[in-house]
Amino acid sequence: MKKLDIILQGPYTNFTDEVIESYLNLDFINKIIISCWQGDVISTNKTGETTVKNKEEPYQHQKVECVKSVNDLYYSGVLNVNYQLKTSLAGLQRSNQTLCAMMRSDTVFTLDSMKILYDFLIENIESNNNSLSLPKGKIFILGNNIRYLFHPRNWIFWGYREDLLKLFDIPYQVNEECMKNNINKDVLYYHGEYFRICYRPETYKGANYCARYDSRVAKMIESPELYLYDDCPNRSESHAVSLEVMPKLFKSFPKTGIDYSCPKNNIMHRQPVPFEEVYHEDGM
Repeated sequence: MKKLDIILQGPYTNFTDEVIESYLNLDFINKIIISCWQGDVISTNKTGETTVKNKEEPYQHQKVECVKSVNDLYYSGVLNVNYQLKTSLAGLQRSNQTLCAMMRSDTVFTLDSMKILYDFLIENIESNNNSLSLPKGKIFILGNNIRYLFHPRNWIFWGYREDLLKLFDIPYQVNEECMKNNINKDVLYYHGEYFRICYRPETYKGANYCARYDSRVAKMIESPELYLYDDCPNRSESHAVSLEVMPKLFKSFPKTGIDYSCPKNNIMHRQPVPFEEVYHEDGM
């Protein structure tokens, strides 16, 4: 059996122990790497009360490791994309496995769903060992949102570690207009029109990754306000390239049989698909 590392990225909350304890039941796991922030290790004790553990002692298990990043970023990025980049990269750098699964610390997939994801990955992953101009393989995602540009769904990223490193090892996002006007995470959640002046976080990661392998996308990220923001003037051109390039570099898992919960976002089961998301069943 090919084993993989799971990287749990994001703040360590009182839900993260539950995620860890569930995934430890999977026989294809080499280890679970918690990639969080210094000072935010929290656990739930047996009575259900939230308690702060010793800051040097996160979840204790021989298959669990923890890397804590210093939050020294002066800008979080749109919807905290820079935070995600930093902790994801730190977790991947701790791994030495060929295959990795990037997951969120606030979301748990059912064990049956995890087994479906693993079996699908092993059956479908291919290697481009003989080509320096291509990634080692496709990055597996939970749906591609074709309504937007270069927009992999942001829940999970599975695949070869070397490809995932390239996905998250990109420059931190800078947007002076958002910083000046204090357009923060909460504002963007409820006022999507601001995406006319900034990247969607999924597009930021997707476009920067695609730019490594396609010169057209590389030119787009030089002028994102013209090609990559919502309602940008050259959207028809960039959308056509997105529809062409995304399936070459990303592969979607099936939609069928995948269930997860994210209490923080009030998601307790598989979401509907309201935004033109395409999956394996749709040819992605």
